[in-house]
Amino acid sequence: MITVIVAALFFVSVFGGVLVLRRRSFITYLNRHRAWSRKTFGPGPRTASLLAHLRKELVEVEEDPSDVEEWIDVIILAIDGAWRQGVSSRQIVEVLFAKQTKNIGRKWPDWRALSHGEASEHIRDEDV
Repeated sequence: MITVIVAALFFVSVFGGVLVLRRRSFITYLNRHRAWSRKTFGPGPRTASLLAHLRKELVEVEEDPSDVEEWIDVIILAIDGAWRQGVSSRQIVEVLFAKQTKNIGRKWPDWRALSHGEASEHIRDEDV
């Protein structure tokens, strides 16, 4: 398992008997994913099939929320849906950071006041 994780996160090379790891960038990951996905699943939006697959993955997450690979499946499918809308890898990263910044700036309800299973959504009256 560690070997797979290392290979996924780093470019692994051996120079003069020394193992060299170079960190992969998220944009490199996105470009690699896009090429594989297009070759494997074909071009186009594929929205309906991606949503159907996402629903199945969400059921698997509900069945075992501690299985991080199921959460990653959801992320991978979301990334697939994003690039299939015609945006570049760099745009995906920019929107991801912008959305996080937007969410950080929003007002949220006190999580302690929410019942178990209730969605924690930002307070909407601030979006003007």
